[in-house]
Amino acid sequence: MAMHTIWVREHNRIANYLHILNPLWQDERLFQETRKIVIGQLQHITYNEWLPVLFNENLVCLCIFLCHFCFLSS
Repeated sequence: MAMHTIWVREHNRIANYLHILNPLWQDERLFQETRKIVIGQLQHITYNEWLPVLFNENLVCLCIFLCHFCFLSS
């Protein structure tokens, strides 16, 4: 529950900032753009901070390489 609260507050913080920068954006656009930023933050933390600690760094690099290779070949 605590992590959810943290991410909701981060979403609201970014949405407030984006609203100041783009006052003409509708609510849905503001929500979706903020959502993209928060997802990027979560992905960055997961791939660059959490996974290397949980797994061997060489294994993580191999998995990222294989996922990238599979994506390119499909």
